[in-house]
This record gives sequence, C-alpha cells and structure tokens, in this order.
Amino acid sequence: MLRICFALIAATLILNAARAQGAQSYVYVESNIGSVPGQNSVYAFANDGLGNLVGLAGSPYLSGGTGVSVPGSSELNADQQVTANAAGTALYAVNGHTNSIAAFAVNGDGTLTSLPGSPYASGGQDPVSIGLFGSFLVVANKNFDPNQDIDGDVPNYTTFSVKRDGSLRQNPGSTFDLAAASGPSQALVYGRSHLVFGLELFTSRIASYRYDRNGLLSEVSSIGPTTTNGAFLVEIVHPRQRILYAGLLQTNELGVYRFDPTGLSRSSAPSRMRVSIFAG
Repeated sequence: MLRICFALIAATLILNAARAQGAQSYVYVESNIGSVPGQNSVYAFANDGLGNLVGLAGSPYLSGGTGVSVPGSSELNADQQVTANAAGTALYAVNGHTNSIAAFAVNGDGTLTSLPGSPYASGGQDPVSIGLFGSFLVVANKNFDPNQDIDGDVPNYTTFSVKRDGSLRQNPGSTFDLAAASGPSQALVYGRSHLVFGLELFTSRIASYRYDRNGLLSEVSSIGPTTTNGAFLVEIVHPRQRILYAGLLQTNELGVYRFDPTGLSRSSAPSRMRVSIFAG
C-alpha cells in the first residue's frame, strides 16, 4: 500500500500531492494554465526525501483541457484541485474553463498516463475541487469563471463512481444544486461516515452532506463563522477524531468544529492562529 500525503501552498492555493514509495516520493502540482487553450497540465517532480525536486520525464502532463487564469479574480480561492486515490495509482485534476476532470494513472516511477476517456465532464461549470474516498468522488462546480456564460447556471456538487481502472462514471441524478453565487470552493470527503463537507466561500458557510450507495447527496447541517466578518477558506478533518478545522480568511483565525457520526456539528472558539499552511 502506498501512502498519499497532501499539502496546501497558501500563497497560490495550488494543492500538492506526494506519493511515497520507500525513500522515493513524488510531488504533483497543477499549472491551471488558462491563457492558452488546451494547455492546462500537471507538473510532476521526484523528491529525494530532503526536499530536492527534479522534474520527471514527460512533465508537465497535459490534462486535456484549459484552466482558469484571470488576473484579479477570486477564482483561485479554492482547494483540492488535484487529488489522488489512497493506493497512489490514480490522480485527478480540474479543468476549470473547459468544465472537466482529468484522470491519470500513476506509474511505478511517478510518471503519469492519461486514462481512457479522460477528461470527463464535471457536471457543471468551473470545477474547482475534487473530494475522493474509495470509489466515491465528488466535484465542486463553482460556476464563477468570468470567461464562461454563468448566468443560466448555478453552482453544484456532482458525484462520480470510480471504476477499478480509475476511470470515472457520473452517478445519475447526483447533481446537487446550490444557491447562485454561493462560491463552493472545496468538497472534503469524510468516508468513514459517508459525509461530504462543502465549503462555500461567498456565503461563508460549511454544510455537511451524507451520500448514499448511489452517490446521491442530502444535506445534514450547516455552520457559519464563529466571528464577525468571517469568511471560510480551506478545511481539513483531524486524522483520528471527528474534528473539522476551517480557515477564517478575514480574521486570521482557525475555526475548530466537532461533528457526530451523522454530520451534525458544533463549534468551539476559534484559535488565535494565522491561516498559513495546512497539511494532512
């Protein structure tokens, strides 16, 4: 079994995924190239364990789509744009402008190969985040790309089934529409309880959803910031306890929230910590 670790670079809001294999590990970063059609890609690096990175042969790997890159836009306020399965054999990345999800096989030497059928339609406009647990995958479609006609659509979460070869199949009827301009920026899966924590940047809300065997979502509860003028950005779940941490963007605090197995939550006072780097 290969071990997957994730880290967020807060300055660029690009997710890195590292795949460890003995003393060797690999780092993957999405380029999010939106200025040239069809040039969005994933960069891959070998890490010698001391933090020294070397680009892998063939890197960057084209994702089959186009990213979103608009100077001055809040579009990049998102997390989990790149993710991998627990075995370290498949990797997924968003194509925000072309509304699709790229799927790659992770080879034994860390290089990437596009899976048959990739990229897959995301089920909405402007996908920005991918949550994954086992054969369940959920995409947050933010519907906020200024270079798309978004007036006739709304943000949503759409779920997929992951096949044995890593390819994706959209679950019928799984699209869960959200309020217009709510700004879903992250879809975090807590698979042990079949829960999804959806973070909405523009409405300053985190909602919990339960998903069933067909991948259909139903909302359980929601919370708002514990401080005035708060805005959520970036969430992560404790590895062993039912605790969710969420960054409070405008107040430089870290909100701490406990939840029960059904997804109901309660908050504690925010910790006086600067929101900088999260790792899990």
